[in-house]
Amino acid sequence: MQATAQSWLVLTLTRSSTDLGIVVALQTLPVLLLGPYGGVVADRVDKRRLMVVLQSAMGIQALVLGLLTVLGTVTYVDICVLAVVLGLNNAFETPSRQSFAREMVGREELRNAVTLNSVTVNAARAVGPAMDKSALQPSPPAHRAAGQLSERLRYVARTREIAIPLAMRSLVPPGSARRTPARSTPCRADGSARA
Repeated sequence: MQATAQSWLVLTLTRSSTDLGIVVALQTLPVLLLGPYGGVVADRVDKRRLMVVLQSAMGIQALVLGLLTVLGTVTYVDICVLAVVLGLNNAFETPSRQSFAREMVGREELRNAVTLNSVTVNAARAVGPAMDKSALQPSPPAHRAAGQLSERLRYVARTREIAIPLAMRSLVPPGSARRTPARSTPCRADGSARA
């Protein structure tokens, strides 16, 4: 929720998609770079205590952002600094929270807990934006003009960051991702196949 609030605030303040992209990068780069280390830390310390500390830090960070916004003194740099703090918190809190589920429900109910968490997250993503459309400012639809499709294809062809992954994807045979691996025959400890 804080990531969405920060992004919305940046877009409201700057009206710049570049500034928005920078803030989102500042939120997510710490997770990308420090996430594996966060998992190691989560395995070595008391997960509950770590989550309480990190959630408290996130609450303080949200309070600071809220106060700066309400007082009208928030700047783009403030949001960038708070985005890095949020990213650092998420890099350590997310692995702790995800592995804590097993400790809460036990091995037998873990599948149900993971499923329930996924349903909750995805339902919030689906229902949340549909709740109040009055605050959204959708962009007007583009007018039809000759050559729009060919211009988009030329853009893809001349932009390596887009063209290379698409070319790699075209080399993967259709349906190969859905193939199930061949079942292996269970073996005994001595290596002979079971009947």
